[in-house]
Amino acid sequence: MDPSLDPATSQPLEAELQPFVQVCVAAGTAVSTEQMVEIEQWLNAAATTPGFTVSLLRIAINSTVEPNARLFAATQLKVRLQKAVATFTAAHGAYASRDADLAAALHEFQNTVPREDLVVLANNVLQSLASCSDSKIRAQLAVVVDSLVYANKYSEYWTDLLATVRTFLSDGRPAYQQAAATTLDCFADSYYNLDTDEEKAAVQAMLEATFPFIVHHLQSATTVATHEHRKLCCDLLNTLQQLTVYSLPSHLVASIEQFLSWFQPVMHIAAMPISEPAWAYQQAINLDPEADENEVLHSEWTLKRKAFKLFMKLHTRYGLRENATPEYEAFADAFEQSLSVPLQLITLQTFEQSEARGIRLAIGVARHGWTFLLNVMSVKGCWQQLKPFLPIVLAQLCEWQRFVDEELEDMEDDPIYFLSFHDDADSFKSTVPDVARQFLYELCYRRTSMVFEDINNFIQQRMNAQPAPTPDDMEAAKAKVATMRMAFIACRVMRSRKAYQPMLEPALLYFFPAELTSPHPMVRFVALWCLRNFCLVYKFKKIETPAAILQASMPLLHDPVAVVALEAFNLVSTLARESPICRPLFVAELEPMVTRLVNLMQTSKVRFPSIPTYLSQFVQSYSTEMTSLAGLVLQHLYQSFVRAMTDESDPEAADEDEAQGGAPDALNALEAMQEILYAYEDADTPYANEVVFAAAQPSVFQLLMDVVSHHLANYLEGALELVTSVISNQQQVSPDVVALFSKIFENYHSHYLSYTPGLCRNRIPCAQA
Repeated sequence: MDPSLDPATSQPLEAELQPFVQVCVAAGTAVSTEQMVEIEQWLNAAATTPGFTVSLLRIAINSTVEPNARLFAATQLKVRLQKAVATFTAAHGAYASRDADLAAALHEFQNTVPREDLVVLANNVLQSLASCSDSKIRAQLAVVVDSLVYANKYSEYWTDLLATVRTFLSDGRPAYQQAAATTLDCFADSYYNLDTDEEKAAVQAMLEATFPFIVHHLQSATTVATHEHRKLCCDLLNTLQQLTVYSLPSHLVASIEQFLSWFQPVMHIAAMPISEPAWAYQQAINLDPEADENEVLHSEWTLKRKAFKLFMKLHTRYGLRENATPEYEAFADAFEQSLSVPLQLITLQTFEQSEARGIRLAIGVARHGWTFLLNVMSVKGCWQQLKPFLPIVLAQLCEWQRFVDEELEDMEDDPIYFLSFHDDADSFKSTVPDVARQFLYELCYRRTSMVFEDINNFIQQRMNAQPAPTPDDMEAAKAKVATMRMAFIACRVMRSRKAYQPMLEPALLYFFPAELTSPHPMVRFVALWCLRNFCLVYKFKKIETPAAILQASMPLLHDPVAVVALEAFNLVSTLARESPICRPLFVAELEPMVTRLVNLMQTSKVRFPSIPTYLSQFVQSYSTEMTSLAGLVLQHLYQSFVRAMTDESDPEAADEDEAQGGAPDALNALEAMQEILYAYEDADTPYANEVVFAAAQPSVFQLLMDVVSHHLANYLEGALELVTSVISNQQQVSPDVVALFSKIFENYHSHYLSYTPGLCRNRIPCAQA
């Protein structure tokens, strides 16, 4: 190593570097934009000379230079290497099939950072990183290592860099080991960006050579409890994941015994006993990293999480025969037979510790744990092992169905996002509650006769033991929501299993309608959500069931929490649309429901995009009964359109709406008006609903006037379709309509001819000219 690049042997820098030092010192104390512009110009001019980046490294690690100047030099080195690598990588991606352009891009890159500089940096930066005592500078140099890995992608000295890594891994000093682990992590991350099989094979071979060192360090992960060592092991686990999930080293594939020998440390880390509450782990992410107790706690959970993630991904890739490529099929069988049961036991024991000590698992550990349990459910031996753990698994599953505080905040502060996130029960998300619910469903579905009775009893006991939560009792509300979410899964299993279908409608009435009177809004919302998602997919056999649901839901149309009221409308409109058996129940309730929905649209501070949809659904499903109300609904939808256009006062938002074809709320209102008028069009009996179209005429024509007067071309098509519908279904056309169309024909001739059908044009004199 060059002694001038070793922080441990810092000496005053020679005279030729003093201009660099002075510039870095000036940058560290600069207070004006003009000063920084001058400094940047000087650096850009100096950057063309060989040795520039090496000089920055020498300044960054020299302890005789002022700290601010050293940090500035390290930052400049990082930024300039990043830009050079990013520019070359982009050029390479764009011209991968054009050798001449690729050669030109490589030449330009090497002119930006000369090859000689790259060689010096690659041979010395690890020593600089390991020896530097300044944490801020070390952070910059770690990124420099990452850039060098990408830069070296097109040179021939990987081997030297990996040799240094192996030397540092065997060094007893934590800083040196961490520098080596950082470099390995960079290589593993870049593995997927290599272009040829030869490049990948070369890197894989070099990384495989580090396996003994990696395994050696992981073997001590459970006994050496220092933060530095755990952080080192976290990086090594990440390296293993990046490399092995793509392609296992050949000697490990050839022998399951060899695979187990290096995999044992990973299993030991995953089986580490829980010593601290996981909630503190989640807080520690945002706490001061200099606080030792938080660092130890964070690294402990991070280490366990990475071990869980590694074995879950390895099992998904190699332990499931359906995922295994031909060359791995025999290995997949051996993996499943040798590791599925032991890894399941580790997962179940982790859940058992969490339940026994009342410690909530870290999110990553829980997510990977539930995913693994789901993957091995059909493996021989895993079911027998799971059975005695079933009460613990159910208790843990229920714990992970509790809503979090952020959900309640979204309900109040961002209701549109809240509703969209909870829209569909079948839109699977990779959150812990979703994965856990999927596990419960698969368990009930595959082992119905063995577990369903126990699971149903568990849910009923929980439901009966939980009192109705008060509005301020968050814990009771979370527990009630968790039980209802489990009950929802149980009801889905009843629907899918013919033998249990007779239990379904009584179960729905047992679990959910009583919760609609809960004082807590989240409990009311989840009860409505569960019922709605069943109404979407299930045809009721007895009218008493939807009648009871409708009766319990109707008061919530006036719920003071807008999100709950809208979910009640969603449930009611779903019943009206999907359950013909319910039609007699709705006729008497249509007017109060529509009136309430219109009032909510007028008075709510939040414009809910679903309200126009609900209104149009009511009209489409009950067009005959809604004849007298259709005009009123159209009038309010027009007012909603006007409000949406009036509120578009932000130029930036207006530009975005223009790019998207119009404001979403205005488009929703237009579409709802179209759907309502389509419901009353009847080609077989012309003008049968002329009363509806006559009532619609003022709102529709005024909307078209607004579009034409304000040159709102994005809405012209929709407005013309509305007017066409009104004109085509009336025997008499107002003279005002003729005048309006004359103006449209004059200003929007091409649009008019495209969007206005012959029936309408034939009835407008100006269109015949």
